[in-house]
Amino acid sequence: MRPILGGNVPPERVVGRDAFIKGLWQSLENQSAVLVSERRIGKTSVLRKMANEPRDGWYPVYMVIEGVRSPAEFISRIVDAVSPILSRRKRNLARLQRFFDEIGGQPVGTWNLPELKDGWKKLLVSTLEDVRDNFDERVVFLWDELPLMVSNIKDDHEAKVAMELLDCLRDQRVADDSGKLRMVFTGSIGLHLVISELLHKGYRNDPTNDMETFSLEGLAPEHAQELALQGMQALVDDGDIKLAAPAEALAKEIAEGTDGLPFYINYTVDRLTEIGEPVEVPHVAQAIDSLILDPEDKAHFDHYAERIEAYYLYDERSDDLALLILKILSHAGQPMAEGQIWDDAVAQIELTSEVLFQKTLNLLVKDHYLVRTVRGSARSYAFKYRIVQRWWLKNRG
Repeated sequence: MRPILGGNVPPERVVGRDAFIKGLWQSLENQSAVLVSERRIGKTSVLRKMANEPRDGWYPVYMVIEGVRSPAEFISRIVDAVSPILSRRKRNLARLQRFFDEIGGQPVGTWNLPELKDGWKKLLVSTLEDVRDNFDERVVFLWDELPLMVSNIKDDHEAKVAMELLDCLRDQRVADDSGKLRMVFTGSIGLHLVISELLHKGYRNDPTNDMETFSLEGLAPEHAQELALQGMQALVDDGDIKLAAPAEALAKEIAEGTDGLPFYINYTVDRLTEIGEPVEVPHVAQAIDSLILDPEDKAHFDHYAERIEAYYLYDERSDDLALLILKILSHAGQPMAEGQIWDDAVAQIELTSEVLFQKTLNLLVKDHYLVRTVRGSARSYAFKYRIVQRWWLKNRG
C-alpha cells in the first residue's frame, strides 16, 4: 500500500470516507447534491468509490467532464456512458432516436451529436428522460469537474448558453416526480465562482437551490494516522525507509502536520524516503517543508493562488485584495480580528469599499481558504489549514 502520488486512488484504498459516503447516499434518497471542498481533499476519490460500490437499487454513472466545451458534447458524453449498458439490457434511447428523426434522420450509432444552436435543450431533456425510464435502478450522475465544463461553455459560447444549461438541469431535477434521477456536482473550482461570473452577466437564477451541499473536510485524526501508517509500512517492507521512532508517533506527526489531507499525507510519507537516515519525529516537519519549498511544486500548492487570479473577477481589484488578505493572515499566529485585517490592507493598497472587503472575506471563507470565528459582534479569521498557511507564508508572504 505505497503512497499514491496524484492520479486516481483505487476505491479499496480510500480511507476514512465511509461515514461521509453513507450520508451522501442517504441524502440522495430525497435530492441531488453539490460536493464542495478545496482541491486535493478527495472529492474524486469519494465519487469513484460511490461508483464502484453503489448502494442497492442505484446505478451510478461517473463522468469526468472538465474538457467538455458545448452542450452537445455534454449530451454526447452522457449517451456514451449509458448506451453500452442499455444495449446489454436490450433497451435503447427511443426519445433520442425520435429527435434525430425529427432533425433529418441522422444515425445515432456513433453519438457524434451536431452542434445544435437551437434544440440542444430538447435533446438533453430527451436523453435524461430516456435514461430515467430505461433503468430499473435509480440513476445518479456523478459529474466531476462540472464547474469547469460550465466555465468552458461560457467562454466558448455566449454566457447565456451556460445559464440555460444550468437551468435545464435544474428543471429536469425539479420535474422528476419519480425520484429516479439524481445528480452530484463537484469540481476543483467551486460552482459558486462560475455562477458569480454569470451573475455579473445578467444571470438571475439559483441553479442549485434544490440541491443539498456537502463539504468534504480533511480526515479525522485516526483515519489520517491509518493512511500514514499504511504508506510507511509499505516503504519499510520495500526497504525504502527505516524507522528510528515508533510508527504510531510518526503517523500522528504526519496527520497533524498535513491537517489530515490525504493528498499531502501521501506526499509527506513519500518524502521520508529522501531523509537518508532512520526516520525520527523531527524528520516529518523536514519532509513537509521540502514539499512546501519544492521549486517544481509537485504537491500543487500554487493552485490556491492561481484559482484566485482566474476566478475572483467580480471587481477589478478583487483578486489583488484576496491575495493581500491571505498574505496578511499567513503571518498571523492566531485568528486575526476583521478590523485589524482592514487596517493592514488599507496600509498597503488603496481600499475604500468596505463592501468589497467584506465580500472578499466571505468568499475566501466559502472557498475554504479561511475559517471565521464570531464572538458577539466581533469577527476574526484564520487559515483553515495550517499546511496551506505555511506554504503561503514561505512562498507568497
